Amino acid sequence: MIIKLVILFIIVWAGLRIYHTIQNKKPVPLMKKKTRDMVSCAKCGIHIPVDEALKDKGQYFCSQDHVHREN
Repeated sequence: MIIKLVILFIIVWAGLRIYHTIQNKKPVPLMKKKTRDMVSCAKCGIHIPVDEALKDKGQYFCSQDHVHREN
């Protein structure tokens, strides 16, 4: 009889642990992808992030070499 009570207690305890674990799980937030503004090179047309582009006379370029060739 005591063995049955111990087994019942273990089953109830394990069930409650599983239930609480499931209830306490917080949803994993989705990672937001950081988007970057893109511009195209005035010389070759390749698209590059605006923060990596070189700006000269209101135009964007992908490299210093293209800035010099444009002028």
